Amino acid sequence: MGIWQYSKYLKPKVKDLFRLTLKEGNTPCKECAKLARVLNIEKIYLKREDLNPTGSFKDRSLAFQLSVHFQEGREEFVISSTGNAAISAISYAKLFKCKLHVFVSKNIPADKLLRLLDISNISDFDHSALQKEETYELQKDNLKLYFSARPKSDSVKFSNAYNIIHLRGSNDDLATIGYKTISYELVQEIKATDAIIIACSSGTSTVGIYQGFVDLGMTPPPIHIVQTTKVNTMASNFDRDFKKSDTSLASAISDRVALRKDQIIGIVSRTGGSGWVIDDEEIMTCQMLLAQNCEITTSFDSSLTLAGLIKALKNDWQILRPVLILSGQ
Repeated sequence: MGIWQYSKYLKPKVKDLFRLTLKEGNTPCKECAKLARVLNIEKIYLKREDLNPTGSFKDRSLAFQLSVHFQEGREEFVISSTGNAAISAISYAKLFKCKLHVFVSKNIPADKLLRLLDISNISDFDHSALQKEETYELQKDNLKLYFSARPKSDSVKFSNAYNIIHLRGSNDDLATIGYKTISYELVQEIKATDAIIIACSSGTSTVGIYQGFVDLGMTPPPIHIVQTTKVNTMASNFDRDFKKSDTSLASAISDRVALRKDQIIGIVSRTGGSGWVIDDEEIMTCQMLLAQNCEITTSFDSSLTLAGLIKALKNDWQILRPVLILSGQ
């Protein structure tokens, strides 16, 4: 059933016929006692969103977004992505054979490029054309890929020019709804937590997780957002102890516009959380810590959450039972 087991909480309502699913959600929430001992805290829980069908928690969001549009009879969409949202959107779009225009960066990481081409069933990719052409385009059936130096702005222009729905999480409230199901699962999986730590780009997942607790009539636990020394539009409102950089290993943290900035800062402040800014050295350290102590190999972006927790502890935050959202993004 995927996210639809919680359909009574998900609005607008989607009829059974239009509920797209790849069996997303129901991800394990793993307790890692060894890592808790290393950090000198009581417990640490790792919510394995990287184990969703296409490898990230984007599946929850796009399953709901596209299902609503499917029910409304919409048949063509645009999305821009650093990689995982595109992979997820393509996977769900295939379920109802809609037309999808996907804009990604010409500098998309190699691993995500390979996954993107594989899931798109595209074999005629030309690396030389990618470098030569301002926008390199590829088409396969109802899918069209655009490799651009400015994927976000180009996708918005394209959406406006052709009046096609843009699946942009940062300004579409439908995008937050699927993320609520993370909170519903956490309530069932763990008895108590004193922090939820999330790697934050646009903040769409943060909004959904917060609202999920509110839906259940519960006070959300303190929410901590984590960003990078490259992109930190929101987290730097709480953490100024860092040196800015031009690059980051956590490439999915990319939203500099931050349309949800005020909303996210409000959520973090109301719940009594904070924001943390992390550099590449800290990310690499935390990847090793997860591998050595929890036998988990995950993305740089997921490792941000552990780095955020460690920085909070170093700054004398009394966090004893945190949940880290390993987003997979």
